[in-house]
Amino acid sequence: MPSQEFWPPTNHQPVAPPKYYKQAGRPKKVRAREQAEPQPPSTLNKLPKCFSKVTCGMCGKKGHNRTTRGKRQRQASQVKVA
Repeated sequence: MPSQEFWPPTNHQPVAPPKYYKQAGRPKKVRAREQAEPQPPSTLNKLPKCFSKVTCGMCGKKGHNRTTRGKRQRQASQVKVA
């Protein structure tokens, strides 16, 4: 199709763009920043992992969680037998 300059003139109004509808869904947590805008330091409200101790939800002891609880017990029993 040729460009707009070659179209025959009409008496109709020009076509307007479609209406904008806000998309459904959860909003973003952090707003999008400009490239030149500095990033906020992320370490203000976070502790490094070396200071956190994993606690088991089943027995309440530290050093393992409920997923690795059985694995550690099996490994400990195999080491004692050997």
